[in-house]
Amino acid sequence: MEYRRYDNGDVYEGDLVNDVPNGKGKYTTANGNVFECDWVDGKPHGKGKVTYAEGGYYEGDFLDGLRHGKGKVTLRSGSIYEGEWFGDNWHGKGKYTMANGNVYEGNFVDDELHNGKMITANGDVYEGDLVKCEPYGKGRMTYSDGRVEEGKWKEGEFIGMNNVDPEEAKKALEDFQEASKRLDEDKASFTAGSKNKDEEQLIEQALSLMFQDKYEESASLFEKAAVHGHMGAQYALGELYEYGRVGSFSNGNPNTYRAAKWYKEAAKQGHPDAQNNLGVMYLNGDGVSENPTRAKYLFKKAAKQGNELAQKNLYKCDFGDTKKIVFSILCGLTLGIILAVNSKSFFGFLGGMAAGWIIVSEIRKRI
Repeated sequence: MEYRRYDNGDVYEGDLVNDVPNGKGKYTTANGNVFECDWVDGKPHGKGKVTYAEGGYYEGDFLDGLRHGKGKVTLRSGSIYEGEWFGDNWHGKGKYTMANGNVYEGNFVDDELHNGKMITANGDVYEGDLVKCEPYGKGRMTYSDGRVEEGKWKEGEFIGMNNVDPEEAKKALEDFQEASKRLDEDKASFTAGSKNKDEEQLIEQALSLMFQDKYEESASLFEKAAVHGHMGAQYALGELYEYGRVGSFSNGNPNTYRAAKWYKEAAKQGHPDAQNNLGVMYLNGDGVSENPTRAKYLFKKAAKQGNELAQKNLYKCDFGDTKKIVFSILCGLTLGIILAVNSKSFFGFLGGMAAGWIIVSEIRKRI
């Protein structure tokens, strides 16, 4: 057990490695916050507890200095949230019990309940869609006196079955669903291929850094896993390079050559998002030589795994091919008719068709 008092007034008591908190320790900030937890490279990482100077405390999992995993926070007001966390926010399954007695339970996104159950202090129970912890969309309220209202809700008010602007309600719910879906898809894409707990934790840490816009640090961790064949990490590096987050062409300028390199590695292992992104690069000649045939092959591979973007891209390719074929046939028929009229023979018509097909085949290459 070692003791350090820092120039800013913070105090640390616990394990140190190279004079940096690593292991078990207690860190008290100058403003009175107390961290009692596991430490890795000077940041809370693992299990721990924080007691806040202004009141309240958190107890649960940490990842790279952030509350991340499962945990419970008791706020100064007396309200309590217990459940899943992601990137320092309530995100996932959880339960929020307010000091006034209201209870919210269900799916949280960015500290707000968006779908689940609300039980008020007076015994009313609501189940359905919520936005910012208020009934919004489709839901059913059972009041403590036995009354039931089921239908459309807006900002906590029941507005019946027919008096709602469907587009307005749909937009509010879709905003949440899209944000939740993107985050879940990102997590699934980046963590795909984890072989053990240590590797999974490394990817979670890299992902957390990426969501904090610490791209270089994030890429460094992803690369540690990528060089050992982790396809989710390979895909993540591809995205970071493609969108100009890291590399010699960073600051918003894409490095498509390196992006393609990592997408190829992930695509070989069957990563559907990498296959789709690499297919787009082949289609447009970004970072690789233009090769529509290869692009279509990759779209098919990803589409078979249910990748929606690949399915759309494949449809566009097939639709484009169909248009070209129809165009070729029509041109061939037109030339065939012209030659048939001039030669007044069936063989002239067939010759026209053949000539039309050859000519249009050359045109198709340039469409």
